[in-house]
Amino acid sequence: MNPNLDQLMSIFRWLLSVGGPVSSLLIARGIPPEQVTSVTTGLLTILGAGPLIINFIWGMFAHTDKAKLQAVEAMPDVKKIVAVPNAADGVGEALNDPSRSKVVAS
Repeated sequence: MNPNLDQLMSIFRWLLSVGGPVSSLLIARGIPPEQVTSVTTGLLTILGAGPLIINFIWGMFAHTDKAKLQAVEAMPDVKKIVAVPNAADGVGEALNDPSRSKVVAS
């Protein structure tokens, strides 16, 4: 899989936000990290990282060229999508699928 720019930016945003929720929970509770048991630390880590992991996985699937093309095809105001004949990552599949009449070759 070759990630596109949207996917790379999603990864970058995810990496920037990993430590925040866990650190905020520890600070807000007033518990020094040394006193927190491994169970509590593990639980806080899972709860804090869960939404971030889901966002990361969703971003990898939602930002593919194929997914973006499907989203644009579903827009009622879009009448035609012009793609290059040798397109890849789902766009080429759309060009070869006769049921997807909005996608045409240039």
